[in-house]
Amino acid sequence: MATQALRRGEEFWRAALNRHSASGLTLRAFADREGISVNTLAYWKYTRQRRLRSTPLSLVPVRVVEDVPAPPRGIVIELAGGRVLVPADFDAEHLARVLDVLRRSC
Repeated sequence: MATQALRRGEEFWRAALNRHSASGLTLRAFADREGISVNTLAYWKYTRQRRLRSTPLSLVPVRVVEDVPAPPRGIVIELAGGRVLVPADFDAEHLARVLDVLRRSC
């Protein structure tokens, strides 16, 4: 004679296994908390794992693209009164003027 838990069906056990995965509990602790059979829960876990392993793998096409280099990092200039962030693609003349102003004020 099938127990009531077995008659609940695959949908119930799939949801229970998902909750178990999220709970961080052992199978026994989770089953006790939920009031379900640990043996039945283990059976459904085994069944799900067996199905996942028997699902044929399929290959999908991939396209290799050129490596894109990381953007160059900027420069950080720290002074007693603050910080200047200089992007990697800075304008040298503009930076020279900024530094000149900073030198005069320090």
